[in-house]
Amino acid sequence: MVDLLVRGGSREVAVAGGVVVDAAPADAPVLDATGLTVLPGVIDLQVNGVAGIDLTAEPTRLWEAGAALAAYGVTAGLPTVITSSPEAREQALATYAAG
Repeated sequence: MVDLLVRGGSREVAVAGGVVVDAAPADAPVLDATGLTVLPGVIDLQVNGVAGIDLTAEPTRLWEAGAALAAYGVTAGLPTVITSSPEAREQALATYAAG
C-alpha cells in the first residue's frame, strides 16, 4: 500500500496504507506540491468513454481508458457499456474480469 506525504500545497495530506490519515509514517516519501491546489479526486459513476475511447465500441481498451481518467482528476470510475449487442457486453465483461 502507498505511504506518502503531500506538503507545500493548499493542504497537507498524509497517506498510509493507501488511506488518508492524520500523519504519514516518518519514512513516507514527500511530494512537493508548492504552488499547487490539493483537492480530493473525483469519482465518476458513469464512464462510457474517455480520451477518444468508446467503451461500448472498444471494451478491450477498458484499462487504457481507466488510466486516462487521472488526467481529468478522476481517481475512481465505474465503467459502463450502453445498450448494445450481447457479444459487446460479453466482451466488456470478459475484459473487466481479466483485470
